[in-house]
Amino acid sequence: MNKFKASIIGFVNKNDLFISVVGLIIAMLSLVVSFLSFYTPATQVADNLIKANESYYSGDYSVALKLYEQSLDIAIQSNDLVKEAQILTSIGNIYSSLGQFDKALETYQQSLDIARKIGDQTQEAQILTSIGNIYSSLGQFDKALETYQQSLDIAREIGDQAQETQILTNIGDANALLYQFDKALETYQQSLGVAREIGDQAQEAQIFTSIGNVYNSLDQFDKALKSYQQSLDIAREIGDYDKEGKILANIGYVYRSLEQYEQALDYYLSSLNIYRDIGDRVKEGEILTSIGNLYFLQENYDKALNTYQQALTIAREIQNRVAEERILSNIGGVYYARQEYEKALDYYSQSLTIAREIGDTTSEKAILDNIYQVEELLSPTQSSSELDMSPIRKHYSVNIGSGIFENGTFSDGLAPYNENWLSANNHFNIQRIRREEQPNGCDVSLYNTNLIWISGSPGMKFSVNNRIVGTYQAPYTPHGYIFEYPIKVGDKLCAVDYNPEGFSIILGSDIYYHYDSFCYRDNCER
Repeated sequence: MNKFKASIIGFVNKNDLFISVVGLIIAMLSLVVSFLSFYTPATQVADNLIKANESYYSGDYSVALKLYEQSLDIAIQSNDLVKEAQILTSIGNIYSSLGQFDKALETYQQSLDIARKIGDQTQEAQILTSIGNIYSSLGQFDKALETYQQSLDIAREIGDQAQETQILTNIGDANALLYQFDKALETYQQSLGVAREIGDQAQEAQIFTSIGNVYNSLDQFDKALKSYQQSLDIAREIGDYDKEGKILANIGYVYRSLEQYEQALDYYLSSLNIYRDIGDRVKEGEILTSIGNLYFLQENYDKALNTYQQALTIAREIQNRVAEERILSNIGGVYYARQEYEKALDYYSQSLTIAREIGDTTSEKAILDNIYQVEELLSPTQSSSELDMSPIRKHYSVNIGSGIFENGTFSDGLAPYNENWLSANNHFNIQRIRREEQPNGCDVSLYNTNLIWISGSPGMKFSVNNRIVGTYQAPYTPHGYIFEYPIKVGDKLCAVDYNPEGFSIILGSDIYYHYDSFCYRDNCER
């Protein structure tokens, strides 16, 4: 009987155990089902976007891009058009940050099409602003302003004042890049009024920064510093460390322009510390590059190289190809200055490879010219004294304005050289900067030279590295005049306030071949 009871008891205990295990499994399955029902595609996208945004703002673009693309696939599968448009915009932002502007425009256009399809005007205005930013980066300011205007019209239609003040600031920035400084300042004041009306202090700080940039371009450094200080005070008040870092860097640049290098370095280092504290690797690399540039100007080449190498390491870690290309070129410049031409050539070549990969044609031209100069030094085929930089026709003195335009020369332009002869005899070593190719009036010099050929119209100013060096006062003539002014490779040359007739700035070792045969080639008739 006891054995029977024991067997019954044992059976009951095993049954209880079986029931408990089954219950536990059911409970666990219930939890899994509950979790899966909670972890929908929408929550997965939200989680991915949080991680993607963190990677983007820390400059880890490759990780951010991968996460955005994963989120995009989920949004497409779940037919979430709102999220799809937002993610495409974020992907466009990455391509823009990497300087891959064609891809950025293509992605923004996809996002724009979706926003318009679903009638999301807020998103539509944001995307149009991003497209305008791309055109501005490409120097296509007419397109940028046209796109910003579309965005502004939408923002005003829907009463989105936050976007309105941002767009007005962008319009002001585009006008400033066109050297229309009065118009820029007027637009900034409009933007400032809206920002203050809605209490947007972050935007207010941005506007004061932009105003400071205009005064900096005008060499009105006291006004620039005052505007930057107003911006800095607001940024610190609201705890916007990113803006604080940018403003400190801008102040550093002003002191660099004033050749007060120690003060410039102090501000750059303050900016650098902020970006290191907040983990912004992109900005950290940019400030290190600026510090390297500062050391280079002081001819402290060892410190310049060390700082550029730090910036280069960051650029490669975060796969910022635009920054990598420019830093490599800067390092090449240091070795060129130290007359270590083999090393200079190596770094210029690395920079050139990247410029071609990312489609940076402006940098490509400058790097090619640097390479040409280094190769000439490594295996000279012609000494500088042998370069034919003498007039071919008789030249006459002329005074057509102020600054460099007080002392110019001109000829009849009738040297008997046609286009075919110039090409066949390898006399096309010139660079042209004209309204047709550079509507913003600016380009970077590809030559070291003391001669420059300019044609313009009354009131047009000529600037070198944002410094006005003369005002042109003669009536427009396509032939123009030759002037003397020291130009170096990389100098920013600009025609400022030119009229619709246009302008031309031409330089290079074959300048006299082209100037002195200009009229012979039927270019002087209008």
